[in-house]
Amino acid sequence: MWIRILPPSLTLSQHSRDPTLVVEPIRAIRAWRAARQQDGRVFLWSTVMNMSAPWPIGKWFFARTHTSPFGDDHPAPRAGCNCGVHALKYPMALVRQFGFSLYVLGEVDLAGRVLEHRGGYRAERAKVAGVYVWTRPSVYTDEVLERILRMAQGAAATYDVPLSYM
Repeated sequence: MWIRILPPSLTLSQHSRDPTLVVEPIRAIRAWRAARQQDGRVFLWSTVMNMSAPWPIGKWFFARTHTSPFGDDHPAPRAGCNCGVHALKYPMALVRQFGFSLYVLGEVDLAGRVLEHRGGYRAERAKVAGVYVWTRPSVYTDEVLERILRMAQGAAATYDVPLSYM
């Protein structure tokens, strides 16, 4: 069973208009593309942005504004803009969004400026906190599922985070 973890001192409104400064991280769910490097480590990459570097190991990943409808360079996230590190509240919402894809699913800790939305969050920064392996029936062959499992195991080892089964 998934339990949404919010720090006891924080209450976010359902439809935040301005970011809330979060000191204690919020645990949320997201997906990444995974790539094995020549040294055998598996790194996680954003699913939607053309990034030149993977998510950092053991450090915060900071959001950047690439195209702003306001025509300015502003801190992420900002209401009315799509900037920020995106994450969802519930694992099933992630599966509905990405389907039975070849993405690696997992948990992140969100901190800094955070905007809450109906199904998730956009944050100033995030850190890899865990990796999931989807164990439900799949449309993929056993060979593909084995590849996904190896990538998830590799990512958990590279980022030194727990590997969980859902």
